[in-house]
Amino acid sequence: MVYELENIENLPTLREVVKMVSEAVEKIPVVHRGPFTPVVTDEDLFLLTRTNLMYSLKPNITTQGAIFGWQNDYTYGQPIFPSLFKNDTPNYMVNNVIREDAEIIYASHPLYKLLGSGIKIPGIHKPIQILNPYGISHSYGFPSPFISLTQSIDIAAYHACHNHDELTGETINLTEGAGILLVYHLTMPFSMTPGLSTLGKQAFLRPGVNRLFLMECRPGMNFAEHPQVMGFQFRHTAEDTQFFSRQFDQLNSLYPDETIARKLSSLRKSESFSDEALNRNLAHNPNDNRSFNIIRLNSEGLNRVKFNQYRFTRDELNREWFDNVEDRWEGFWEDVVVANYLGFKEEQMAYLLELYQNKEFERYFDADAWFNTSKS
Repeated sequence: MVYELENIENLPTLREVVKMVSEAVEKIPVVHRGPFTPVVTDEDLFLLTRTNLMYSLKPNITTQGAIFGWQNDYTYGQPIFPSLFKNDTPNYMVNNVIREDAEIIYASHPLYKLLGSGIKIPGIHKPIQILNPYGISHSYGFPSPFISLTQSIDIAAYHACHNHDELTGETINLTEGAGILLVYHLTMPFSMTPGLSTLGKQAFLRPGVNRLFLMECRPGMNFAEHPQVMGFQFRHTAEDTQFFSRQFDQLNSLYPDETIARKLSSLRKSESFSDEALNRNLAHNPNDNRSFNIIRLNSEGLNRVKFNQYRFTRDELNREWFDNVEDRWEGFWEDVVVANYLGFKEEQMAYLLELYQNKEFERYFDADAWFNTSKS
């Protein structure tokens, strides 16, 4: 249900809505925790959890019964669709080929590759594997069937009054018109909620600093009509937008200055696709016709190149990974709490934190080993 008015001048401001919603959600009972999920009071931490398929580094929502979404440009009666379905006939093949090129870039970073390959820890049944390339691409602005949700109402409010341009990297402060703040009520155990998943902390910064969850929508599904969603329309004001700008922009905290963001922007502005990405897509769709797909991609203004040109270089990885690899690896885990049902003991955590000393994982922590293995 969306609470809205046709006359923008009669709407409350964003800070008025945030105050009202914050007071209301404090009264929502927490029913989404599993029976063995620990209650963690520090909201800035992440919780290492596991489903039957994979682990995740989940923003800590153990003490709250709702998470939050946003629309920064909303008109009266407007449906809320994920980006992939805003056009009537999305070109899945074209989107997927470009996303394959993005995943080639991700896989050229050792931390992404290590988390995606899985870490076998003695005494722990399932290897730690944290892999969500589609979700990562969504968080960097690629078309997807997902709606972003966040643990933090203040983060949702920031996005509700700012518009980020993925191609230029610029963020526009919105001071006119209306937006909407969304509340997603967690009414059942998280793992049993259809379409809802954790993105959370990943090898790249943006998903974690935005403390993201994802709601996957079917074509034609209006998120505003979801039975667990309440939406509260507000009017933009310069004062409120400046308030949330000061809260989050001082260190550019929600859109950090990342090499991966610049690479993805360059990929999309290049209007090209690589043979590597095309072949990966054809491997997922063996009944597709290669020549027809190339023609379709060309018709969208995309030119074929042999290799993806945007992989991380040795200099880039030295600067942001290898030159300080021990501290970076330990720092990745410093704000993580392990769910007690996973069975981690002190020796297992020590094994994980000291992985950079383990010869079996040398290629992820040593530049020579990484680039020698990459070439082989």
